[in-house]
Amino acid sequence: MPKRLLIRGLKMSLEVLLDANVALRYLLKDQEALFEEALQIMKLAQQGKIRLHLDLLTIAEMVWVLDSFYKYPRQQVADTVSAFANTEEVIVEERELVFRALSDYAACRVDFVDAYLAARAASNNWPVITFDKNHFKRLGVEIFSVGKSL
Repeated sequence: MPKRLLIRGLKMSLEVLLDANVALRYLLKDQEALFEEALQIMKLAQQGKIRLHLDLLTIAEMVWVLDSFYKYPRQQVADTVSAFANTEEVIVEERELVFRALSDYAACRVDFVDAYLAARAASNNWPVITFDKNHFKRLGVEIFSVGKSL
């Protein structure tokens, strides 16, 4: 059982980073013992005993595993990861960028990381420097070129 912090009589939840393997076991239910443990982790979060942080790199790993190993169609990957990340128990930094990237990953048929970079560039009104111009053109972001004058 995780320790809870006690500050002046107030109980505070323990902040934890969620690894992709726990999230995937919970979602896929493909390994019974690990699914049960992941389920207990989610219940602790539902009870407010822990706060689960889902990092951008973990999301990228989840997308990659569902796509390349489990061969989920892109839309199913985006829907599955989005639904999980959108639960009350899960805290996602840069939430809007992540959900936009998941949507663009499915709709534009680009890598999740490229979709995230495009979403971040667009939100900051930045161009992207890349050799993979076709992916970023599909994502509608400005591409920086050395030939452009500064």
